[in-house]
Amino acid sequence: LNLTPMGGGAEVAGAQGTQIVQNLHSLKLVSLIATAALFFLLPLNVFAGPKTQAGRYRIELTTQPGVVPTTGRAKLFLKVTDDSGKPVEGVSIHSLTKMPGMNMGEREETATPAPGQPGVYTAPAMFAMEGGYEDTLKIDGSLGSVTAKISLSTGQNTETTTGKNADGNVGGFPSVNFTPWLIGLCIASFIAFVILKMRQKGQSFSLRKLANRSVIGGLILLGLILWGANYAVTHFRRAGAWTPVEIQGMEMNLPAPLGTAPIELATVESGKIESVVRYSGQAVAYSEQEVSPRVTGIISWMPFYAGDRVKRGQLLAKLDTSQSAPQTAAGKGRLAVAQEGAEVSRKDYRQSLAMADEAKAEAGMKTAAIEAAHSEIQAEEQGRVNAQANLESAQSMSSDADAQLQAAKADQQYWREEIVREESLLKAGAITKEEFQREKAQAQNAEAKTQQAQARIVQVQAQIRAAQSGVLKADSQITGAKAKLQQSKSDLEAHHAHVRSAQAAASSARQKIAQAEAGVQEAKGALAGAAAIQSYSEIRAQLDGVVTQRSLSPGVLVNPGQTILKIAQISPIRVQANVAESDLQKLKVGGQVQVSTQNGKALEARITSLEPSIDPNSRTGVAEATVSNQDNRFMPGRYATMDFSTGSAASALRIPTRAIRYRNVPNGSSVSMESNAYVWVAEPIAGVENQFTVHETNVKIGLSDGKMTEVLAGLEARQK
Repeated sequence: LNLTPMGGGAEVAGAQGTQIVQNLHSLKLVSLIATAALFFLLPLNVFAGPKTQAGRYRIELTTQPGVVPTTGRAKLFLKVTDDSGKPVEGVSIHSLTKMPGMNMGEREETATPAPGQPGVYTAPAMFAMEGGYEDTLKIDGSLGSVTAKISLSTGQNTETTTGKNADGNVGGFPSVNFTPWLIGLCIASFIAFVILKMRQKGQSFSLRKLANRSVIGGLILLGLILWGANYAVTHFRRAGAWTPVEIQGMEMNLPAPLGTAPIELATVESGKIESVVRYSGQAVAYSEQEVSPRVTGIISWMPFYAGDRVKRGQLLAKLDTSQSAPQTAAGKGRLAVAQEGAEVSRKDYRQSLAMADEAKAEAGMKTAAIEAAHSEIQAEEQGRVNAQANLESAQSMSSDADAQLQAAKADQQYWREEIVREESLLKAGAITKEEFQREKAQAQNAEAKTQQAQARIVQVQAQIRAAQSGVLKADSQITGAKAKLQQSKSDLEAHHAHVRSAQAAASSARQKIAQAEAGVQEAKGALAGAAAIQSYSEIRAQLDGVVTQRSLSPGVLVNPGQTILKIAQISPIRVQANVAESDLQKLKVGGQVQVSTQNGKALEARITSLEPSIDPNSRTGVAEATVSNQDNRFMPGRYATMDFSTGSAASALRIPTRAIRYRNVPNGSSVSMESNAYVWVAEPIAGVENQFTVHETNVKIGLSDGKMTEVLAGLEARQK
């Protein structure tokens, strides 16, 4: 350490520098002690040979292949002998091969005896990367139970051995775990460093002051915590398993190992291929019933438990019905009373109908009388019309007779005067007697006509009086007929009132019947309700199935709608899977699907339904198949695998699916979602057997069943 004091603080800087140098010397001393311990103890955990001695067992390790591979699997051959070199048989050996202090998820393997090789046991081993490994062996046999460790490394030839040391290890030191001693040495070095610093600063170190209750208790508690953590990690963690810190700190981006890698050649062939997509699903009950009572009651009987099978209509449970029996009896009594009242109302109605019919008959008779009166009035009015016509005819004849009488009188007066004049002329001799006689005859004829006209008037007047009498008689008869008609109408109205009264009584009786029948129906309903309540005390299964849940036990008070059992119909049963939208559109109802459980063979089934909607978050829809499930292979909620057929081709170029690789296609964005499929094509080298050159070839792929994939373009048949 070179210190250059600056300015006037040279003395202070020198003192500080001296203190720093002392501190560094102290730190260097402790570091040298710890480093020497590390260099001394590290070789104790290194094993450099394939042989070791553990108790009375001698173990020799060889591998197949003879050179431990850089990466990959190998088979360990463990030859176990006793002190005299005799093979030891019938021992149990557990082998764990891993890198020291570096857990990579290795598992402990059980060694098995090698056929035909006494005392030789084989166990698999995995070498994940290049480096040194340690094989921990737990041996349990006739010579006791021991634990041994053998070191080996990748690239080591286990078929050659070197000399052994005293305990059987090839070189190195005995297999002892010095980790606790190393940790203790580091802690002691730290404590020594602290004590040294305290003395350099003039501070006193007193164990008596530190030996108080709180410090000792804290140290004991800390020790218990450390011991418990170490015990849990040692005893409860699988041998070879990673700790969380190891998992997070493990870097697996290793360079490719040296050597060769196996290559498999596949031939492009033509054949049938069927595209199959596999989804995980679950079995769902074909239908379910939540068994619940319809009435309130106490469960008095229910012998079924989860797993019991039931049939449709089978009695599942009984409820206490001591409260519903009296209600049923009371309902029957009310029904009888209501039925008797309805019968009385029906009798009253029939009587009212009879009275109404009788009144209608009497009204009909009065209606006939009215019609007869109308006919009589019409006849009398016709007679009056005739009498009036006769009167008018007689009156017209009277006028004619009067006219004739006046004419006859006028003619009579003329001839009277003419006779007087003729008499004077006769006396004068102006006329002859014959002429006078002729004129006198005319005068007499005029007198006769006058008398005749007067007689006609008398006759006509008599006819007028007779016609007037007929008219009066007709009027009198019309008045009587009208009076009779009015009386008939009054009687008819009275009978109509009687009919209306009878009809009102019938209507009232009919309403009473309706009310009585309503009472009967009400009583029947109450009785049916009471009977139903009593019948609801017996709870029966609605379907064939199996009991999946028993919620309550006998003796519990239950209410309507409270679930006591759950029954699931499992034959047939539905199997559902959430299928991606891209695959769902390729499926159709009736399409083929293979359904299988983890431990059963696949069953052929048909798609029975496809959910029409897509979940917006997962972009999946439900596809369902119905399986008969006669052997009860599927149970509700059980995991199932569903292989859906999305298409097939009878003759297609196909290659193994694992031969296809993909590369992203740049599209200008930060993350490309497009990819091209390609394969490595092997072209044989001319003249050299089993030698090929390879190159990438882009392919267009089609259907795939998981193992084989159809090639639409890019390859030809028989290519490799």
